[in-house]
Amino acid sequence: MSSRRGRAALGMCALALAGSLAGCSASDEPGTGRSARCRDPAVWSRDVAQVVAQARAYLDQRLDRGVPAPAIVLDVDDTSLLTHPLTSSPDPDEAETAAAQARLPAIGPTRDLARHAAQRGVGVFFVTARADDPGLRHATLVNLRGQGYPDPAGLVMRPAADHGSSVERYKSGARADVERQGYRVLESLGDQYSDLDGGHAERGFKIPDPACPTP
Repeated sequence: MSSRRGRAALGMCALALAGSLAGCSASDEPGTGRSARCRDPAVWSRDVAQVVAQARAYLDQRLDRGVPAPAIVLDVDDTSLLTHPLTSSPDPDEAETAAAQARLPAIGPTRDLARHAAQRGVGVFFVTARADDPGLRHATLVNLRGQGYPDPAGLVMRPAADHGSSVERYKSGARADVERQGYRVLESLGDQYSDLDGGHAERGFKIPDPACPTP
């Protein structure tokens, strides 16, 4: 799927709710109250749940039609595990420390989707921009399992040599690798457009970034 088609599919998946921030658009301007609303935990939680509900409905629709070797791809930070409150901390190292100590909380709707997918025989892959360090890999897996996520079919972390390329290229390449393993990637979820653009998934579902930056 081309990047243009991927963005078009993504646009159908981001919620078009009046006044909602589930899919912040480029037309949103500073000074409209958008940032404050994006950081409202109740609004953010509601919007995440609604986007993930759409993703689950699409997943079930495709599975009910019969798909060989289905898979989904999930981002980790602020998609599967909540990092933003720590990245907003005055301590710049707090989020990194929490990740290394495997103590980030799950984002409930994403965890429920992953469990549901695994129960239906779907391969659950995590693709993260976290550095591919052995200690951090172990901590990430411990954190995900400790928060109730199913054992992943794969955890892809970004090699040090890859950091010169864009996140979109890295993540779309990771999804292409999943396809080369024989899977059909039905959907990907992430809080950034770079998590989703670049193809190699039938649909992309953008959950709201708790910080709600301009895309």
